Amino acid sequence: MKRHLTAALALLLCAPFAVAEEKDKEKKKKKKPDFPPWSTVGKEMKLVGTKGNFWNVYQNSKKTKFWLGIPSSRINKPFLIATSVSGGTSRAGWMWNDWFMKLSRHDKKLVLVEPNAGYTGGDETTKAAVKRTYTDRVVTTYSIVAMGPNSDIIVDGTGVLASGATMWFGSLGRGNSSLAKYDVKNYPKNTEITVNMPGRSGRYIALHYSISQLPKTGYKPRKADDRIGYFTTVKKDFSSSNKDDRRKVRYVNRWNLQKRDAKLELSPPKKPIIFYIEKTVPVRLRRYVEQGILEWNKAFEKIGFYNAIEVEQQTADRYNELAPEDVRYNFFRWIVSERAFAMGPSRAHPVTGEILDADIIFDDDYIRYSLRQYKFLIRTVPASIIGPRGREFLKMHPLKRMQKFGMRLADDEFATAIPDDAPKPNMLPHMRRAFCSHGEGMRVQLDLAGLYFAGPKPEGDDTPKDKNAYPEEFIGQILKDTVMHEVGHTLGLRHNFKASIYRTLDEVNSDAKPADIAGSVMDYNATVIAGDGKPQGYYAMGTIGPYDYWAIEYGYTTKEKDLEKITSRVAEKGLDYATDEDTFLSNDPYVNRWDMGADPLNYAKERVALLKRLRKNIEDRAVEKGEAWYRLRRAIDGQIFGGERAGSYAVRFVGGEHMHRDHRGDPGARMPLVPTAAGKQRDALNWVCDEFLSGRYFDFSPELLRKLAPDFWGESAFSGFFFSFGGHSYPYLDNVLSAQIGLIWGLTDADRLGRVIDARLKTPAGDDVVTAPEVFDAIQAAIWGKTVEKSGRKSTNASPALSEMERNLQREYSVHLTDILLYGDYWYPSSVQTLVRHYMKRIIKTCDDSLAAGKEMDTYSVAHLEEVRDRLKAALAASYTRY
Repeated sequence: MKRHLTAALALLLCAPFAVAEEKDKEKKKKKKPDFPPWSTVGKEMKLVGTKGNFWNVYQNSKKTKFWLGIPSSRINKPFLIATSVSGGTSRAGWMWNDWFMKLSRHDKKLVLVEPNAGYTGGDETTKAAVKRTYTDRVVTTYSIVAMGPNSDIIVDGTGVLASGATMWFGSLGRGNSSLAKYDVKNYPKNTEITVNMPGRSGRYIALHYSISQLPKTGYKPRKADDRIGYFTTVKKDFSSSNKDDRRKVRYVNRWNLQKRDAKLELSPPKKPIIFYIEKTVPVRLRRYVEQGILEWNKAFEKIGFYNAIEVEQQTADRYNELAPEDVRYNFFRWIVSERAFAMGPSRAHPVTGEILDADIIFDDDYIRYSLRQYKFLIRTVPASIIGPRGREFLKMHPLKRMQKFGMRLADDEFATAIPDDAPKPNMLPHMRRAFCSHGEGMRVQLDLAGLYFAGPKPEGDDTPKDKNAYPEEFIGQILKDTVMHEVGHTLGLRHNFKASIYRTLDEVNSDAKPADIAGSVMDYNATVIAGDGKPQGYYAMGTIGPYDYWAIEYGYTTKEKDLEKITSRVAEKGLDYATDEDTFLSNDPYVNRWDMGADPLNYAKERVALLKRLRKNIEDRAVEKGEAWYRLRRAIDGQIFGGERAGSYAVRFVGGEHMHRDHRGDPGARMPLVPTAAGKQRDALNWVCDEFLSGRYFDFSPELLRKLAPDFWGESAFSGFFFSFGGHSYPYLDNVLSAQIGLIWGLTDADRLGRVIDARLKTPAGDDVVTAPEVFDAIQAAIWGKTVEKSGRKSTNASPALSEMERNLQREYSVHLTDILLYGDYWYPSSVQTLVRHYMKRIIKTCDDSLAAGKEMDTYSVAHLEEVRDRLKAALAASYTRY
């Protein structure tokens, strides 16, 4: 009985545990799976292509939804996501951006991570410290929708690439993703997806994503050298062997060219660089495009590669299935954005610098002749003539005066590439790709050439002139030149803005007619138009130059032991190199955009002579019978801008300092910094003063000025009515003053005058130097030199002693001196401010002497002289009070 009672008690005590255990089993049976079954959620989704690709893509039949299937084997493996703009905007055809990414899984989410690719170490302990300090960056997370076939991790692609498009494209990706449709193609190593959705304007925009695995090619990086200009992939290397004080290691961006047979002196590559000419390129121009691409084979043949670059023509029947946005193919594309435009960007491996993909885009408007709107260019002060301190000074204090005339510093002119050491934003669109404005600048050159070719016809020739037609030879040379330039970018080369000094203008325009008119096609070389009585040479680069051969040799030679020998040739003729940032950071007058010849000052003078020559019959050149007069207005805008730009080349000689990249011990090595010869500086200074500050260049007849009608249809037309804040009148005096005051700002720039003063310390005792007082004397003589003499003559208000142009410039120059005196403490050397005080007093004396001499002087001139005198006196008194 006792035993039975014990057993019963045991059963009674165990019963609750048994019940609980049974309930747990029931709960486990009823517990929902982490994700809904694929058979339910994926029943409308069909696999795109075949299984086993890099990624798998599933899409519904209406193409309004797609899912990305990430194989488990791809988790934590880096990949490249490259974006392009396919259509619906003026940026159609542009490569946009690319990212080095990987996906990791965290519970029910996929995490998009940007791996640390920019920092490395040497030994194991340093690598561990680097890895601990510079970690990967989480970009965003995506919810896992389901586990697909073969354990694919499924995420909603529409959320990643459509509603999430702003992350990849910035403001360009804003739109109505609910109306999006998707064109999806899938391949073994890459996935191509185009999102078509209404953009911000409501018009459909096509955004393309090319997602691919990073290839393993056995590529060996090559270190960059500052004597030769390549785009670079930059890492911070904390190895003890790294001698760079900023711990930087720079690899050149280049293609992985390997000889098919290494034993041959001249061998085809294992994998050539193939460019496909898009079927949209006009048939008559395709041969010039092909010539420009293949011209680079000359440089590769010299280092042992035969047919390193190949060209294929896309047609309706041939290569039609290839998409330019696909990272596997390199295209030359023809776009219509209504802008003169050409660009050759590329994509490189983020760790090694190996170029993976490149496309060239070329705008249809590039070759079309149309006198462009220069009104914005006239009000632009070239940043190359203003130093860093001067730019800050103009932005801080005289900014309102700049706004008064609608003027601006041309910061965009030099911001065409991002230097290696600049911070690179993580997700800003199009910011990590260097920008080339070769096409936009060439448009200005074409406008001038258009006026030249629209010259007077031979006597008795009554055929109408066609202003839209250039000689075929000219078109071919210009197009080939630009194609060579952009292909150079796709090969990894940066701009070289010192290449134009390779030959003199007399050599270029000679019976010898050299095709390499400059040292490199990577410069922005001005279109060459011969002077009267001179033979016409090549209008543009007809082939690649000596620098181009040299740069390709360094980047692509298979003989690595020769690299030091190659770079040591830096002092040879034709190998000078200076790039984008050098045009505004260096003070070298030989570093310019859009000049030509060994002497930029001589080029500036010849360009002004050409402009004046065209001016003699500019009406006939610009406006045909039956055409509107606005074409003449634009031609005069071009005359003013062309003169200002020529003057800016001369300004750079004053206080100039020639820059050389030679390393110590290079054969024939030159000094890094060499002040410009004093005689050359004086020549440039006096020419700018005599030609532009005197007003001589801007002498247009009253009859001509009366013909400068606006474009009544105009770009500012609204609802059929002409609408312009500027009104119908041509702002002749304001335009002239903008050009003149811009040159004065350049001549009196804080950095320039500082170099003028410092030159004495860099020049051996007894050698000639230009002084700061000499600069002010020349400027003041040009602006004020004849004031007393003119004031002594009898004048009327209808015919004043001092013209409107003279009074404008005198007043603005006096205001500029006042700004330097009152606000220039931080920017200007103290000795310059002292000089400014002296020259302000000299102007006051000139005003007093002129008023004393001008007993019969007109009211305009009297009032002007009194105002300038009184303002300067007040400024001098204010400066004393301030101190």
